[in-house]
Amino acid sequence: MSSSIRLSTALLAIISLLSLLMVLFFPINIMENNNQDQVDIRTKSNAFKGEVIGSIKPGNIIMCYGKKVDWAKIIYMGKTRYVNFTLLSPKKLIFQNYSIELDTIVKLILGSVFLISFLVLSRMKENKNAHSVSQSLRVEAKYRINKKNDQPFNATSVEESIEFDKFILNKFNSNKYFRFIEWLGDENSRTIYSKSNIRPNLKFEFDVGQYAYQLAVENKWYNKYDDDIEGIKWSDERQFESFHLYQKSNSISVFVVIGLGGWAYQPKYLFIVPLNQLESPTVKMNTLYQYKNDPNKLIYFDHKANTLSTI
Repeated sequence: MSSSIRLSTALLAIISLLSLLMVLFFPINIMENNNQDQVDIRTKSNAFKGEVIGSIKPGNIIMCYGKKVDWAKIIYMGKTRYVNFTLLSPKKLIFQNYSIELDTIVKLILGSVFLISFLVLSRMKENKNAHSVSQSLRVEAKYRINKKNDQPFNATSVEESIEFDKFILNKFNSNKYFRFIEWLGDENSRTIYSKSNIRPNLKFEFDVGQYAYQLAVENKWYNKYDDDIEGIKWSDERQFESFHLYQKSNSISVFVVIGLGGWAYQPKYLFIVPLNQLESPTVKMNTLYQYKNDPNKLIYFDHKANTLSTI
């Protein structure tokens, strides 16, 4: 990450923190003297002990903070002074028949600044994570390409598709709650692995006593990813529509498991995405990163939340 991006991130974090602190711990009240008389400004929060050193004229507006009983702090001539809060009225902005206190608007603005800063920081973090993943994969891809007899490619071969299927199958079979039902292809029918497939690779049943749930998994492994392109094209249009039709017609949950980097039998990154969350045959890295899982752990199905993830 460049120094300019680090600086921008730090500034946004500071702005976000200050905005939150202002809203929560430093209440600001914008007050107005609506009386016909002046309101005294004193050196102490006591009408008898505090010396009068100034006044707020009728119609004048002043910013108060740190209210204590009937007295509030103000900054007067560069120093902290006190006014009787009960003698002042909140400054209001009037819009036709509707009025709102000015300090409420200020707090809403500060809250909005915090929220926007927080969202921007979250997006920057996602971009950083996605960028670090793709950078790592590009370095790894160069290593693979430079190896003797190794060919540069993004899509996987049939053998690698089978190896990745075996890797995922083992993540399920090691879990006592899963029962394997169907594998679309095997080593004796490798021609089945093609872009014309209209069913997911693997089918399982998740058994938790009196309840059993069926789910299907479509597996994809890629040895590298280039973040200069729109995203990873994990299927074609026909497959994409067929998978959704398969899920609907069979009343079964379908998940797309994508492995990146490493090797098909041990990917470096693992993503498990519900088919319902994929809006097209291409998925962007930022979206994919939201479903990042640990490739070294077993896979578990949460039937209540209808999610598939590692545990």
